[in-house]
Formats: sequence, structure tokens, C-alpha cells
Amino acid sequence: MLIFVENPGLINESRIRLPEYNLSYREVEEGIVRACADILPIDKEGNLLLARRSEKVKLIAGKYWVFGGRLGAFQLPLQAAHEYANSDLSLAIPVDRFHYVECYQLLWGPEVLRHDNTCWYYVKLSDEEIAGIKLSDEYVNSSLRKFSLDEAVNSRIHPAIVNAFQKILGVPITISDAPYHVCSQQDFN
Repeated sequence: MLIFVENPGLINESRIRLPEYNLSYREVEEGIVRACADILPIDKEGNLLLARRSEKVKLIAGKYWVFGGRLGAFQLPLQAAHEYANSDLSLAIPVDRFHYVECYQLLWGPEVLRHDNTCWYYVKLSDEEIAGIKLSDEYVNSSLRKFSLDEAVNSRIHPAIVNAFQKILGVPITISDAPYHVCSQQDFN
């Protein structure tokens, strides 16, 4: 498992504390590890489809990102990925078409402290399915874009997305981590 840390100083700081009372929403949210499921749609040529996130998603607003989000209570990641395909892309994709890629730890900060444990799945889409995509309001309308691997790397797409894309394509994994610090669990043993 790879861990993507936006600010390496967060790992060694104990900035997150949950006082016994008088909690602000931000204090509570910063102290919770969020479980997520995300989808990486691939076209028949092997391009990755991403869309810009809207202002509703402040942490990554305006950036090209995958589709998906938080798991509900007692929801399995694959079930959530299936549901997000419907809610984010307006596509009814059978569960057996989703393929597990990997789970990632995403540590965000310092403006917004957040820790996501996210399971990523890819799904190959037909031209007809791609033509039928209708983005939810969490994405900028008409921002759906196809990326080749080279375009994803050169467009400064988040290294977790590039890493997953490389795994899907079966190419050697190289990570350009600037401006992120990329580490593995072994770095914490």
C-alpha cells in the first residue's frame, strides 16, 4: 500500500486532537479516517477518463480527479463504486465489470487536514457508455477528459491516480511525487 502525503510534517505532528466537549465540525472531521471508493473509467484505447471537481469539493476543487467518494456505514467498497458510477456518471454498470486496483492512504493538508483510506477500481467503458455520461454537480460540467498515461503525467495529475493508471496498464510504476511526499508503510516501521 502506498501512502500519499501532501505535507510530510503532518506525519510526525499530533495536530489532530478531539477534546472531550465543545467540538467544532472541522475538529471532528479532521480526527476521522474516511473510507472511500473511487472509480477509474478506461476507454477502449486505454485512456483514463477524469473530470474537474466543482467548488463543492473544496479540497480538490478545479483539479482533475477520479469518480467516487465516501462509503456509507456498513457499505462495502465495491458496492459504493457501483453506486458512484450511477450517481457521479449516470451509468448503470454491473458490479462484475469493476476490477480492483489497490487501496491508497491519502493524507491531505495543511489547509484542510484529512485522511482518506480509499479503494480504487477501474472499469472499461464502451464508446456508447462514454457518450451517455452525465456528470453529477460535484464535477464541473463538460470537463470530462480522456488522458493517455503520458498526458496524465505531463498534466500533473495526482501521483496516486498516475500510479493506479500505471497498474491498470501493466507498465512499470514510476512516481513523480513533487509536490507530494510518497511513502510506503515500511517507512513507518
